Order: sequence, then C-alpha cells, then structure tokens
Amino acid sequence: MKLKDLFSKRAKMPPGVAQGRAASAPSKQAAPLQKGTGVLILLPLSEDGARNLAFGLTWKPLVSFDAKTVQDSARKLSATHVVNGGSVLGLGRLLTKTKAEYYAAAMVAGHAHRSAAIYALSLGGGSVWLAQTRGAGVPTGEDGIYSEIAALERVRAWRAENPTAELYSDLLNTGWDDVKTWGIAELASCAMTPNSALKPVGTGSTIGRMWSDLPGSVKVVGALAIAGMLGSIAWDEWQKYQNVQRLAKARALGLSEDAQALWQQSLLKEAAARAAPSGASWEMLRASLGRVPTKWENWPLKTAICTAGVFAGDKVVWQCDAIYYLPDASTGKPVATNAQLLKSVPTGFEARFVPTKQASLHWSASVTASPLDIKGLVARQDHTISTASRVQTFFPNLATPPTFSFIAIKVTAPVRPDGTAIAPPAGLKLPTQSPITLSSPLRAMDKLLSSGIAADWKKITLSYASNTQPNDKTSPHMVEITGVMYAAD
Repeated sequence: MKLKDLFSKRAKMPPGVAQGRAASAPSKQAAPLQKGTGVLILLPLSEDGARNLAFGLTWKPLVSFDAKTVQDSARKLSATHVVNGGSVLGLGRLLTKTKAEYYAAAMVAGHAHRSAAIYALSLGGGSVWLAQTRGAGVPTGEDGIYSEIAALERVRAWRAENPTAELYSDLLNTGWDDVKTWGIAELASCAMTPNSALKPVGTGSTIGRMWSDLPGSVKVVGALAIAGMLGSIAWDEWQKYQNVQRLAKARALGLSEDAQALWQQSLLKEAAARAAPSGASWEMLRASLGRVPTKWENWPLKTAICTAGVFAGDKVVWQCDAIYYLPDASTGKPVATNAQLLKSVPTGFEARFVPTKQASLHWSASVTASPLDIKGLVARQDHTISTASRVQTFFPNLATPPTFSFIAIKVTAPVRPDGTAIAPPAGLKLPTQSPITLSSPLRAMDKLLSSGIAADWKKITLSYASNTQPNDKTSPHMVEITGVMYAAD
C-alpha cells in the first residue's frame, strides 16, 4: 500500500478525543482540545497497526536516564511508555496492550530538521498537532493537539517568543510568512529510528509484571480503585479509553466523520475571524474626523473616507483619507502648491498627492475589537423590534430609511483528508447577517449611534459642502456609515 493511500483513509479527529499538554498556561481559547491526561493519540503507519506515530507526550527535563528516575517520573504521570530525548524525557500512556512499535512524533520531526522549529500539522477535522523543538531538534515540552482556532493563537505566541524558529505547517489561509510546507504525510515519511521509539516502563516486581499483563481497560478501573477514586472519575477514564479505541478503529477503517461537530468547528473559526458589533469604531473615528481641516491652505475638503481593515485577533485598523481638490481658479487667488501643502501638513496626518489636481491627508486608527460571540447574538426578532424602533426615531434625519435583510453567514465547509467537502448535517442552523447603511447629517448620526445601534462597521464617508443650508436631512457635514448586523437565527 502506498503512503498516500493510507492517509486518504485517515478519519477526522472527533472533538474531545485529542489529548495534549501545554507547557505554559494558555488562555481558554488557546487550550488543547482536551487537557493533558497523558493518553497518547496514535496514527497507524501500516494497515496492521504494527508501527505508529504517537502524539501528545509530556516532556520533562532529564538529568539522568537511570531506572529510578524514569520509574518516578512515569509513576507521577501514570505513564506506560517513555522515550529518551537526550536532555528531556518523553512520557505517555497507552490504554491498550499491544506489541506494536510507537514513535514519538516530536522526536521524529526534530531528527528530520535538527533545528529550533515550530510544527503545526493538520490532523483533519479541524484538529492540529503543535510541537516545538530547540536546536538539534530536541522537543521543548510543547506536544499537543489543538483546534484550528487555538492553534493559530498558539503559534502566534510562540513565534513572538522565538522569532528565529523555523515554522513547518500545511495549514491554509493562516497569514503566516516564511512557512515551510510540511504535513503529516511528510512526517510519516521520515525515518523511524530506534532513538525515537517509545519503550514500556519496567515494573520490576511480580505484582508489577502481573499488572503489566492486564488489559488496558482493567488497568484503568483497577488503578482508580486502588487510589480510592472509583466512581465518576473511573467512568470518565473509561469513556476516554473507549474514545481512544474508537479513534484508532476510525482511522484504520475510514469511518464517517461527525459532521455536526466539524461544521460547528468551522463556524467557530469563521466567527473568530469577524469582529463583534460595537460602537467603538464610530467613537474612535468620530474623534479623528473632528481633527480633519475643512481647508488645507486654500484647498477645500470634499470628502473623507475611512475603511476598516481585516479583524486581527483583538483590533481592527482603519485606513482614512481626507480628499481635497484644486481651488476654483476663477477667484484670481493664487493656488497653494504641493510644496506649500507639504509644509503645512497637520500633526498626525500624511500628505499624498495626485500630481496637480488632488491632494489628500492620510491617517490610520486602531480600534480595539472582540471576536464575534455566536452564543451572545440576539434573535432576528430583536432587531425587527428594538433596533428598528431606534432607527425609526430618527427617520426625520435619515436621507433614506434603512432596510434589514438577514441571510445565513457564509461558512467554509470542513474537508476530508482527500480534499472533498463535508456536507452540512440536516437541521444545521447558522447565524445570520444583514447589511445596514445609515446616512444623515453628522450631528444626527452622533445621536443615532449613541442610542445603542451597534454593528460591525466597515466604512464611514464624510462629505463636506460649505454652501449647503442645514435642515433636518442635510447639513454641510453629511455622513454615511455602512456595516453588518448579526442575529442568532
């Protein structure tokens, strides 16, 4: 069997099965799919399961590889297998007894590149294996399986801590630079050397040998009973054992994936890439627009346009341009030249020129934002009543009354290892979104948005016409703001 054929059969990782352990205390969003229990996740390298890659080891600094040190470390973590990483000791627990070979994935990757590196390899189903190695390829302690969202956050933090480490990954659309394309198939193609192989922990006594011969499921229950914890904890461990067994069978047989869970992961990933509705953008940009001069020398302001950038974790950076046009030459007054304009640029602005007829003042504004919280969204009916009522209060000031048109947000379908998309499960409910555009005099817009209307604002346009007579619907300063509202249904 060819290696590519083997990997085309690899099933998606069920949520809650993946095990990992992070070296530092991550945020909730960056936590592994399941906090470290020490249970190893296996990827068969052969049809018969005789050779396997092992993920999710716990790595500890190693002073000496003597039997007592290994036994003590293994006992603390209930480990059944260890591997000597040179200056570190890798420990993990298998809940089934076989005579197969197991190779530490972090060691295999480290030996392949022999450098300080970060690995972020897709396991399918929205699960990502993360590991770090330092010079000469020694694992650093990070070896866990994360959701894609948490993996992106984790890798950003690691790269900030160690900017010289090489990054190996097969994840798409991450925005990372200097990435070396490398995935599970490449990892599985590496040499499986004896020094990467896990070895069973010796017990050294008759009772210990008897214990080693017990089936994995009996060990789980027996160990907990001896510790006096047979109860809900024992049941949890038994469930984890069953999940690991089911995962191994699914990978070997190519069983169908959990479409509901995988689509939910894709939805959460999409939500994490969107900014939550807020009034912060308007408040920040309103202040900066107030500093824009209506005349730059004798060039009159025509319009100021601010456009939101991509939401990046905790902020949105807006790019703004106040545009000025060549003054009316019929007045007979001399026109300020580009050189003169350049000398009178207001503080906080950058001058830009369209050689002879147009000039602009450019600035940017960073607005703090949070990712879209799917669970916190209001019902569409709430917008129909509450939001619409707020808008209706200002109808006398609006150039055009807005309309709401909610449609399901677009979510990228999860894919199988062979690249085919997974169909959405029956009854899947996606949040909805509606565009919203408001246009009014600046003074009315201030009151309207302060009334509690919030959206993920995308664009703000300020138009200036000094000769306009103000009334309820018009003024020298007119504002149009566009954005997106969200609803739970």
